[in-house]
Amino acid sequence: MPEQEERTDAAAPAAATGRSSTAGLEQAALLAVGLADLVLERLRRTAERGQQVLRRSDLREVLSDGVNDLRIRGELASRRVTPSTENYLELMACRAAKRAESTHA
Repeated sequence: MPEQEERTDAAAPAAATGRSSTAGLEQAALLAVGLADLVLERLRRTAERGQQVLRRSDLREVLSDGVNDLRIRGELASRRVTPSTENYLELMACRAAKRAESTHA
């Protein structure tokens, strides 16, 4: 009889462990499904934004402006990093003055 008591005592933690591991697996599955849903929603939104951009009638001008802005940004960043003999703000002011003169002329 003492052997039967030991077996039931040993079986009880195993059953509790089985339930807790099932609950843990269920939680992990729910987290994975929630994460997948979030990722798919973000991808859908990104695809919709991409379609809206491609539908623009002024896409060529937008891309041209973007390339120009990136070029200027790169120029500014390189001037900040490399030492130069010209004053950065003075150089920008001269360029702005030249642009203003060319638009008025």
